[in-house]
Amino acid sequence: MRNMLWPAMAAGLWMSMTSSSSAGDATLRAQVDEANARLVALQKQGNAAGMGDMYTEDAVLLPEGGSRIEGREAIEAFWAEAIGSGVEDVQLTTEDLVPLGGDLVYEIGHYTTTPADAPPVSGYYLVLWKRVGGALKLHVDIFNKGA
Repeated sequence: MRNMLWPAMAAGLWMSMTSSSSAGDATLRAQVDEANARLVALQKQGNAAGMGDMYTEDAVLLPEGGSRIEGREAIEAFWAEAIGSGVEDVQLTTEDLVPLGGDLVYEIGHYTTTPADAPPVSGYYLVLWKRVGGALKLHVDIFNKGA
């Protein structure tokens, strides 16, 4: 009897862990999708200050071919310059989303930007999100062009 009990207990434990994890994953995915949609909306509005507010105070931005940019104010200045260059559209597509425990989660995705007077540019990004005061904020943001 004891030998039959262990597999049943293990199966019950596994099912409870995966069902709560799936619900948690769906909630997390919705939160990241919402944050990404807000970031894109702020870009379309030309709101670099709003974009900067989506980053943690000590965030790091590592743009394609650029220098390391540290801190919310410097990141806001980067986005102000990017907005001024005439990017008309941005699309972000999450490919992988992995909770790291605590207040951290990483996202790998694909982006496409459409400049005002040039062909679209596509590539990949990696974001380390950090929960601050209940909200997800970009803590490390890396992006580069695809091949």
